[in-house]
Amino acid sequence: MRRTKTPLVLGSALALTFALGATACNQQPQAQDTPAEEVTESQQVEDAPADDAADNVPSTTDEVGTAGDPANPPQATLVCGSESVYPLTCSSTWTFEQDGESMTVTTDAAHPVQYDADGMPTANVDEPTEVTASFDEPATYVDVMRYAEDDLAAAAEEAGSAQDVAASDVVGEIIDANLGEDGTVGLTVEPGYRYALEVSFENGICTYVFTVR
Repeated sequence: MRRTKTPLVLGSALALTFALGATACNQQPQAQDTPAEEVTESQQVEDAPADDAADNVPSTTDEVGTAGDPANPPQATLVCGSESVYPLTCSSTWTFEQDGESMTVTTDAAHPVQYDADGMPTANVDEPTEVTASFDEPATYVDVMRYAEDDLAAAAEEAGSAQDVAASDVVGEIIDANLGEDGTVGLTVEPGYRYALEVSFENGICTYVFTVR
């Protein structure tokens, strides 16, 4: 009777061995599946920034519609007949938003009387002429002062240079200007004078200068 049990034990052992072997073989493909899934996830993470970058690339239309650096005050354009003149931007205080925070930039520039006439933005007229100044943003208030170029030249010669002229050395004249509902400024200019426009906007104030010959 003992001899008849021995083959059964061996058969069970062999069956167990085969079962374990089959189990080990069945586990091997599962072990290979895990790295494959990790590679896929890694590729998805790398692809996400590429998609975001594509979304952030400005189109030509976006670039054309961009007014410029929000930290800069509005630019001015003076229309004199068929001529367009771009006044010089001088001192300004400008407030803008950056990353959700309000920022204020103050630019200190030379006084309008401290610039050389040569190279100054110039409007050419033969007689008193009405002109219109417009800005990248509508103006809310304006003061206009003018200075005779002959007086400025004499003051520069006495001081040694235009940069050395003191603002108090030259007497200016306040002139009338009309602020339109659209935020433009209308005024009458005459040859031989330099004009300084101190313009207020919703977000700040800026001074613009040009001369008339």
